[in-house]
Amino acid sequence: KSLPRLENRATPLPSQVDPKSGSIITSSVSLESLRRLETVYLRRMEEAEGRIFLLQKENQEQRNELLDLKAEIFKANKLKYRGCNHPSRLRSFSNPKSSLDNLSSLQLLARPKRSRTES
Repeated sequence: KSLPRLENRATPLPSQVDPKSGSIITSSVSLESLRRLETVYLRRMEEAEGRIFLLQKENQEQRNELLDLKAEIFKANKLKYRGCNHPSRLRSFSNPKSSLDNLSSLQLLARPKRSRTES
Protein backbone atom coordinates (compact mmCIF):
# COMPACT_ATOMS: atom_id res chain seq x y z
CA LYS A 1 0.00 0.00 0.00
CA SER A 2 1.20 3.46 -0.67
CA LEU A 3 0.69 6.25 1.78
CA PRO A 4 -1.80 8.97 0.85
CA ARG A 5 -0.22 11.92 -0.84
CA LEU A 6 -1.21 15.44 -0.05
CA GLU A 7 -2.22 17.53 -3.00
CA ASN A 8 -0.88 21.03 -3.51
CA ARG A 9 -4.08 22.76 -2.65
CA ALA A 10 -4.47 26.07 -0.95
CA THR A 11 -4.31 25.69 2.78
CA PRO A 12 -6.90 27.57 4.74
CA LEU A 13 -5.32 30.55 6.39
CA PRO A 14 -5.27 30.67 10.16
CA SER A 15 -7.56 33.45 11.13
CA GLN A 16 -8.36 35.60 14.10
CA VAL A 17 -11.26 37.91 14.71
CA ASP A 18 -10.46 41.55 15.39
CA PRO A 19 -12.43 42.45 18.51
CA LYS A 20 -12.82 46.11 17.52
CA SER A 21 -14.04 45.76 13.95
CA GLY A 22 -15.30 42.16 14.03
CA SER A 23 -13.43 41.44 10.81
CA ILE A 24 -11.29 38.37 10.19
CA ILE A 25 -7.54 38.95 10.23
CA THR A 26 -5.30 36.49 8.38
CA SER A 27 -1.60 36.18 9.04
CA SER A 28 0.80 35.82 6.11
CA VAL A 29 3.58 34.62 8.42
CA SER A 30 1.40 31.76 9.58
CA LEU A 31 0.61 30.85 5.98
CA GLU A 32 4.32 30.69 5.18
CA SER A 33 5.06 28.50 8.21
CA LEU A 34 2.18 26.19 7.28
CA ARG A 35 3.58 25.76 3.78
CA ARG A 36 7.01 24.97 5.20
CA LEU A 37 5.46 22.43 7.56
CA GLU A 38 3.56 20.87 4.68
CA THR A 39 6.72 20.47 2.58
CA VAL A 40 8.58 19.01 5.55
CA TYR A 41 5.68 16.61 6.14
CA LEU A 42 5.61 15.57 2.47
CA ARG A 43 9.39 15.04 2.42
CA ARG A 44 9.24 12.90 5.56
CA MET A 45 6.34 10.89 4.15
CA GLU A 46 8.35 10.19 0.98
CA GLU A 47 11.38 9.16 3.05
CA ALA A 48 9.18 6.84 5.12
CA GLU A 49 7.73 5.28 1.94
CA GLY A 50 11.26 4.70 0.65
CA ARG A 51 12.32 3.05 3.91
CA ILE A 52 9.21 0.87 3.93
CA PHE A 53 9.95 -0.25 0.37
CA LEU A 54 13.56 -1.11 1.26
CA LEU A 55 12.51 -3.04 4.37
CA GLN A 56 9.91 -5.00 2.40
CA LYS A 57 12.54 -5.85 -0.22
CA GLU A 58 15.02 -7.00 2.47
CA ASN A 59 12.28 -9.02 4.15
CA GLN A 60 11.45 -10.82 0.89
CA GLU A 61 15.14 -11.55 0.26
CA GLN A 62 15.50 -13.00 3.76
CA ARG A 63 12.38 -15.15 3.27
CA ASN A 64 13.84 -16.52 0.03
CA GLU A 65 17.16 -17.20 1.78
CA LEU A 66 15.38 -19.02 4.58
CA LEU A 67 13.42 -21.17 2.12
CA ASP A 68 16.67 -22.04 0.31
CA LEU A 69 18.33 -23.03 3.60
CA LYS A 70 15.37 -25.19 4.61
CA ALA A 71 15.40 -26.94 1.23
CA GLU A 72 19.17 -27.49 1.52
CA ILE A 73 18.85 -28.98 5.01
CA PHE A 74 16.00 -31.24 3.89
CA LYS A 75 18.02 -32.43 0.90
CA ALA A 76 21.12 -33.01 3.04
CA ASN A 77 19.15 -35.09 5.55
CA LYS A 78 17.55 -37.07 2.75
CA LEU A 79 20.95 -37.86 1.22
CA LYS A 80 22.50 -38.52 4.63
CA TYR A 81 20.14 -41.40 5.35
CA ARG A 82 20.25 -43.10 1.97
CA GLY A 83 20.40 -46.86 2.18
CA CYS A 84 20.88 -48.92 5.30
CA ASN A 85 21.94 -46.20 7.74
CA HIS A 86 18.46 -44.67 7.97
CA PRO A 87 17.33 -44.32 11.61
CA SER A 88 14.30 -46.56 11.06
CA ARG A 89 16.53 -49.36 9.76
CA LEU A 90 18.98 -48.89 12.62
CA ARG A 91 16.13 -49.30 15.09
CA SER A 92 15.09 -52.61 13.53
CA PHE A 93 18.65 -53.94 13.80
CA SER A 94 19.03 -52.83 17.39
CA ASN A 95 15.96 -54.74 18.62
CA PRO A 96 16.97 -57.50 21.03
CA LYS A 97 16.86 -60.93 19.37
CA SER A 98 16.33 -64.23 21.02
CA SER A 99 19.41 -66.24 21.90
CA LEU A 100 18.62 -68.77 19.16
CA ASP A 101 18.60 -66.04 16.55
CA ASN A 102 21.94 -64.74 17.82
CA LEU A 103 23.38 -68.23 17.78
CA SER A 104 22.23 -68.97 14.22
CA SER A 105 23.55 -65.64 12.95
CA LEU A 106 26.92 -66.30 14.62
CA GLN A 107 27.09 -69.74 13.02
CA LEU A 108 26.39 -68.24 9.61
CA LEU A 109 29.18 -65.74 10.12
CA ALA A 110 31.60 -68.41 11.36
CA ARG A 111 31.19 -70.69 8.32
CA PRO A 112 34.08 -70.51 5.93
CA LYS A 113 33.15 -69.11 2.57
CA ARG A 114 33.34 -71.49 -0.33
CA SER A 115 35.24 -70.40 -3.33
CA ARG A 116 33.55 -70.57 -6.68
CA THR A 117 35.76 -73.39 -7.83
CA GLU A 118 34.61 -75.68 -4.99
CA SER A 119 30.92 -75.54 -5.95
